[in-house]
Amino acid sequence: MQKLLTEIVLKKLKWNGTTSTYWDKALPAFGVRVGKRTKTFIVMTGKKRIAQSIGHYPSLSLKDARIKAIPYLDTQDDTPKPSNAKDEFLDSCKRRLKLATVQQYKSYLDYIDLPLQSLTKPEIMRQLNTWEDKPSSQNYA
Repeated sequence: MQKLLTEIVLKKLKWNGTTSTYWDKALPAFGVRVGKRTKTFIVMTGKKRIAQSIGHYPSLSLKDARIKAIPYLDTQDDTPKPSNAKDEFLDSCKRRLKLATVQQYKSYLDYIDLPLQSLTKPEIMRQLNTWEDKPSSQNYA
């Protein structure tokens, strides 16, 4: 259902027994999903139109959610750009993994610090061989 989302409208939206999604008329592909306990801002991204959560109301205001949604809407394809592939990977990990795991991933990625285009299978193997004395680190990397 499409509505012009405002703070007042968001406060009045209630769970009606099933999860409902309300799309914003002001910003295409942006909306709020109302569940039993939460109101989650979502944005549809990429060619496959995948719904991505960007925050919960009221801890994230409607204005901030719209601002946060704009970069997702600007992307035309699902392929990460070389300059921000590492950041996108780490951001996706933050949503589903523990902080210590994400920090470990970041340390390995910072250690390699090569452009995405230069990562070939032989280069990856060469980088992994630098941890030969630490088999668990090598596996983790």
